[in-house]
Amino acid sequence: MIARTARTKVQPRWMRWCKKLPFGLEELSAFVVACIYFSVFVTVMLAAVTTGLL
Repeated sequence: MIARTARTKVQPRWMRWCKKLPFGLEELSAFVVACIYFSVFVTVMLAAVTTGLL
């Protein structure tokens, strides 16, 4: 119950901040995770290509 009440107090600020963004926090976190996976994939591919060439 304490966590729930604290959450409701903090939420209005987050909601105001989220309304400024063109997308929600879920989409943002998914985008960040996708970027991390993509960067890891690119670095692995580049490492494979460089080791293959060398």
